Amino acid sequence: MRDRQQRQALSRIVSAATAEVLALGYESTSLVAGIPAIASTYGTAAAVLACDWHDAERTAAAVGAPYSAEPAPMPDSARYRALVAWGLTEGSTQQTQLALISGGLSRIVANAHRDTVRLNAFADPDCDGWARFGQGDSCDFCRMLIGRGEVYREATAKFAAHDTCNCVAGPSFAEASQVGNYVRSKRRLADSTRRANNRRAREWIAANT
Repeated sequence: MRDRQQRQALSRIVSAATAEVLALGYESTSLVAGIPAIASTYGTAAAVLACDWHDAERTAAAVGAPYSAEPAPMPDSARYRALVAWGLTEGSTQQTQLALISGGLSRIVANAHRDTVRLNAFADPDCDGWARFGQGDSCDFCRMLIGRGEVYREATAKFAAHDTCNCVAGPSFAEASQVGNYVRSKRRLADSTRRANNRRAREWIAANT
């Protein structure tokens, strides 16, 4: 199934990001300096992976006018500073602190994929919405949400996730109906920069997944 391939590819991206965070060590200055770059590299890769999935599902459904998915914006630097500060405050040992920080970063990277699916589900007039996909070792909470088989059609619908969540959002073209309105982010990159970032992300995915 294509959603399984997405989960596996995203898991590899998240694992690579986590490994780089762990390699930074326990020094707070190294974490504050290094995490934004790690998040940008792997978050972009996750977002481009989601774009390719949306476009592939759209092609398979043979629907509507041309549309090309765009990556969701990444959080600003304040989000990463807050993550490091939280981990250092909440963790009782250095190992626990680093585990909390790497877990939070893994969620940010995974959310780049989920948010890209969600945003394009409502930007694309032929997309019916998005659905949640998981696997056998999902937690009870995730299995409950997956079991509903729900397709989310409201732009306000959020993807509930925890730090170690292995679920993904996937586009649905079952009805190819117009759903909601989408306002393009004011933080959208210039087209040339976006294309260059996407190209580098696809090269990384091809070499590492």
